[in-house]
Amino acid sequence: MKILFVNRYFYPDPSGTSRMLTDLATDLSRAGHRVTVIAGDAASDDAAARYPEREMRGGIRVRRVRALRLDRRAVWRWVLNSISFYPRALIEALRLPRQDVVVFLSDPPLLFALGPILRLLKGSAYVCWCQDVYPEVAVRLGILRERSAVAMFLKFLSLRALRASDGVIAVGEFMSDLLQVRGVDPEKIRVVHNWADGERVRPVLPETNPFLDGHGLRNKFIVLYSGNMGLAHPFETVLNAAERLKAHDDIVFLFIGGGKKQKEVEERSRGGSNMKFLPFQAEDDLAFSLSSGDLHLITLRPGLEGLIVPSKLYGALAAGRPILYIGPAESETARVVEEGKCGFVIEPGDVGGFRRAVMELYGEPERRRLFGERARKVFETRFDRSDATRRFGLTLQGLIEKARPASRLKRALDIGLSGIGLIGSSPLWALFAALVKLEDGGPVFYRQERVGKNGKIFQALKFRSMVPNAEAGRGPVQAAYDDPRVTRVGRWLRATAMDELPQLWNIFRGDMSFVGPRALRRVEIEVKGLRMERERAVRNLKSGIVDAKKDEIFEVSGLVHKEMDEFKEQSGINRLNSVIPNFHLRHRVLPGLTGLAQIYAPRDATRRQKLRYDLLYVRSRSFWLDLRLIALSFRITFRGKWEARGKKV
Repeated sequence: MKILFVNRYFYPDPSGTSRMLTDLATDLSRAGHRVTVIAGDAASDDAAARYPEREMRGGIRVRRVRALRLDRRAVWRWVLNSISFYPRALIEALRLPRQDVVVFLSDPPLLFALGPILRLLKGSAYVCWCQDVYPEVAVRLGILRERSAVAMFLKFLSLRALRASDGVIAVGEFMSDLLQVRGVDPEKIRVVHNWADGERVRPVLPETNPFLDGHGLRNKFIVLYSGNMGLAHPFETVLNAAERLKAHDDIVFLFIGGGKKQKEVEERSRGGSNMKFLPFQAEDDLAFSLSSGDLHLITLRPGLEGLIVPSKLYGALAAGRPILYIGPAESETARVVEEGKCGFVIEPGDVGGFRRAVMELYGEPERRRLFGERARKVFETRFDRSDATRRFGLTLQGLIEKARPASRLKRALDIGLSGIGLIGSSPLWALFAALVKLEDGGPVFYRQERVGKNGKIFQALKFRSMVPNAEAGRGPVQAAYDDPRVTRVGRWLRATAMDELPQLWNIFRGDMSFVGPRALRRVEIEVKGLRMERERAVRNLKSGIVDAKKDEIFEVSGLVHKEMDEFKEQSGINRLNSVIPNFHLRHRVLPGLTGLAQIYAPRDATRRQKLRYDLLYVRSRSFWLDLRLIALSFRITFRGKWEARGKKV
């Protein structure tokens, strides 16, 4: 896939969405996708910092655009920064080649409102990756009045973009439920949780952690808050509890990060000997900084459940540390902590509950260890980067394939041409039927089960071109150039492709299209190449030889059905990798009467060679390409070249 991500921040910015996007873009690029990122050139934590406008990073093409860089501490300046990003990002996206899908994050808010414009002008599908839900977040934080004209307009714009999208990815089940209540089609919504890198962030024992010595924290019980100190995260309960715990000299409240509320928290904590503040830490040091905490703090303002999932949850779990969550009991974070039995959940304002949780772990190292082990287990089961980004890629692929409608022009062309063809060719049907019948008295038509779009099975209709019972004793073997099973009439029918004339009915019904990959049988053995490979593999396996390239042992249609199981049973093979890599991708579109492989591939090309043509068509298909291929097909038909071993055109 060609994937474009649009978000205000990207590597090396330290913000949460930047780190998530960097991980995902990197992993998708490594998986073979062509990834481009459009981001701003300013840093989230330093208005004076600038990032390069153009760069390649690990195969990712990065395009950064200039936008306003006003001080973000005032809301109106933050709004102006956001507004200035939209037109620059849109112009940059329009300059790029067409993408298969554009993924919009929600920073700045309502960024995915650009999706319908790009789909109209570039033809790209678009997906909304909701890290939070606007304008509801702004309303709950008091930035907008709920019934104000601005809030109502933004809500209308947001809902319109979400509903029109090809897919919506939510970062939690509570968010998914909320989006459905808003009116987003549940069929479009997929839940893919955020993550942390389990290789980069692993539990580090205190005795081997240099972070503690570097910051004078050795032999301290550390209550750690690591991440953004934003408007969504209240600190009153934390600060009041810290005041009550001052008497314990070896309990330290450590805040790592930045954000809109950082200075407010620092000012309120002045004079607190048990308070310490540090900036965001480098990615290479995250394992040490996150493992320094004996108890991790996560906070969320009431009313934001389902609208935001604090990303610091995943780092705490990856570091294998107990969690103290201060926020609504009915929320994503509370569910994870309670189901994983790896910490405490208290309501905002419950200073006594906060103090009891701290003192409980302070005095019981063994319980800290048990909670930490449970946290890491929850992480490895649900939130590790490698699994999460792989699921994201599969989810993205599934969403755009399910949402991509068949071209109306293509379907209109299929109906129109097949309808005209059925009526105009009716005299030929009578002639060919008579010729087939007169040659050997066998049936006129031949019906076969074929694999269609998304694996759907349909009955393909053809004029019989082989002797009756041609597969008796040989199985489903594709005809060779000089196959003795082909009749005299059948040889002419195949050379002119007239044997496939009845498939006009399959096209008219919608089982096939005029142009697309060839409709294959469930298991189709080629006379040359595949059959020889299969026989060689059976000999090797019987003699104990193990073929290192297992995916090359058998080249089949990509669908393992009853016939494949029977073959394995007959040959004594119990373990078999029979699918060509990426073969399933050819079934994303309707099979065709003609196509790139039918026109340009040699008659005896292997299935793997033909797949290259099929995948090229799937990626490049368009109405004008279909017209060109149809015209070339008529040319080959008139020249009687369909059975030619060399070039047909």
